[in-house]
Amino acid sequence: MRALAAAGDRGGALRHAEIFEALLAEELGVPADREVIALAETIRRDLAATPASDPAPPAPRATSTTERAIAVLPFAILGPNRTTESDRPWCDELADEMITALLEVPDLHVVARSASFALGPNPGLAALRGELAASHAIEGSVRRTPTGVRVNVRLIDASEGRAIVWERFDCAADEADAMPERIAAQFTNRLHKVLTG
Repeated sequence: MRALAAAGDRGGALRHAEIFEALLAEELGVPADREVIALAETIRRDLAATPASDPAPPAPRATSTTERAIAVLPFAILGPNRTTESDRPWCDELADEMITALLEVPDLHVVARSASFALGPNPGLAALRGELAASHAIEGSVRRTPTGVRVNVRLIDASEGRAIVWERFDCAADEADAMPERIAAQFTNRLHKVLTG
């Protein structure tokens, strides 16, 4: 990561951090080292502070032209009857289940949770493309209803900002605990069909 950042490829350095974190989480079930996370945050801040006229473009990625990269953003909590303190863990679990389900989709690069969450629920298209090198993003919202919870999920094209796939899920209050995994599986299955044509 340090070598890539020193060579001007900060995007490549961040991608290495994302891959490292995803592999540790998937294969060992442990978080990334604090040193790696701290270094990634430093590189991310440097990248955000770089003027648009920076003459040193990032090195080209040695990947397949069919590769797609997707970032799962933190779900927004909407409505006056919800509180961030009590409902944020459920929303984060939903996003985490979505990331895990996406890791099983072939030929799809999934941005690490720490990288996508660092930008918040509304990062802007330029940040998605530049800082995360994402071609797509999953965004959504959660709100309380009289009978439970309503979840809206959308797949966004990061180059145009348009929604490609969207779906609404209504969860009864007594089903809420089991719903993050079900929503992630159902939406990922639909997303996979769309992305693979």
